[in-house]
Amino acid sequence: MHLHLFAFLRLLSPLLAAAGILMAAAAPPSAVAPAATDIVFKSLQYFELQEKLLELQRSLSDEQTKRAQTKRDFGEVLDLIRSASQQRTHDDQILGYIGAARQVQALLRGAVRGNSDRQRGTLTRLVAETKVLLNKAYGEEKPDQKITDYLGQAEVQIQESSRSDALLRQRLRALLGNIDNRIRNVPPPPAFRNASGQMMVYVDAGAESFYLSAAPVSRTLFETFLAEFQKSAPQAPAPAGTHPAATPGSEALHPTPAAVSWDMATAFCKWLSARERHPYALPTAAQLEAAGPQTPCALWTRTEWRGPEPRSVETRQRFGGSMYQIWAPDTSLNPGGAEPAELPFAEYPNLGFSIVTAPETGHRTRWERLTKLK
Repeated sequence: MHLHLFAFLRLLSPLLAAAGILMAAAAPPSAVAPAATDIVFKSLQYFELQEKLLELQRSLSDEQTKRAQTKRDFGEVLDLIRSASQQRTHDDQILGYIGAARQVQALLRGAVRGNSDRQRGTLTRLVAETKVLLNKAYGEEKPDQKITDYLGQAEVQIQESSRSDALLRQRLRALLGNIDNRIRNVPPPPAFRNASGQMMVYVDAGAESFYLSAAPVSRTLFETFLAEFQKSAPQAPAPAGTHPAATPGSEALHPTPAAVSWDMATAFCKWLSARERHPYALPTAAQLEAAGPQTPCALWTRTEWRGPEPRSVETRQRFGGSMYQIWAPDTSLNPGGAEPAELPFAEYPNLGFSIVTAPETGHRTRWERLTKLK
C-alpha cells in the first residue's frame, strides 16, 4: 500500500541543486542587494515536501504494524479459549477462560482509550500538511501523480483503520460475553466450603437443583451468629437451649444447636447471607425430600403448613399465624408417619435446621477462589 518515494524523489535532484545556481551568480560590487523576502528557494520547498512525505510514510507503517499486532493478539485469545475448553478439569477450564477474558479486557481497554483515534488524527494532520506543501512546491504546475495517488491511498487507509477499530471493539465485547457464557455452562462444583466453614453439597434436581448443607448447622457457627445477634439486639434474650455454657468437647457431644425456633433459624440465614454475600435460606420440604439427608435431628423447613383437615384449619385460626412443616423421618416428632408442623417460635431439643443455596452460589464461590489463584 505504501508508495516508494525514491523514484519521484530522484526527479527532484536537479531542483535540489538549484540553490547552488543562486550562489554562483555574484552581484557587481556597485549593485544593490535584492530583498531576501523576494527570493523563493523552490528546492527548499521540495525538500520540506520530501521530509513530510517520509514522516507520513513512517506513521502509516506504524499504524499498519499495530493493526497487524492486534489481529495476532485477537487470534491468540481465540486459541486460549479453544485450549481452555479442552482442559480435563472444570477448575482448569475456568482458569483458562479467566486468562482469555483478561487478554480481551486488555485489548478492549487499548481500543476504548482512543489510542488508535489519536493516531488517526495524527495521520489526518500529516496528510493535510503534505497537501499544503505539495501545492507550494508545484505552484501552478500539475503535481506529480505518484504523490497525489499516495496521498489518496493514505486517506483510504485512515478510513479503513477507523472501520476496523469499530469492528474490533464490537467483536471484543461479543467475545467477553461468549467467555462469560462458557464459564456459566461449566457444571457447578459437586461441593464447596463457604467462608464460614459450612460444607455445601450439590443436589441435582434438574432445573430445581440446589446446594444443601452436608450436615445441620453446627453449634459453633450458630453461636457465632448468636453472639453477633445479641450485640445488635442486647435486650433480646437468648432462646432456650441455644446458648449453653461452653464446655470441653461439647461440640462433639452436641454438634448441632439445641431447641432452635424457626424464627431464629430464619434470622441465622439472613445473617449468613450478609456475611457470605450469597443468599442462604431454610430448605423447602420438597428439597429435603429430594436430598433425603441423614441427620441426627428433625429439621425446620420454610414450607408453610396448610393441612386441609379441620383440625389443621382450627389450629391456624386459634394461633392466628403460619405454621411450618418439619422434616422429621425416624424421629419422635413424627409419630405414626404424620406430617409434623409447628409455630415459628416453637423449640424442641431435637429440632435443628439445615440451609440451602442456589447453584449460582457454587459457581461464584469457585470463581472467587480461582480468580485469587490466577
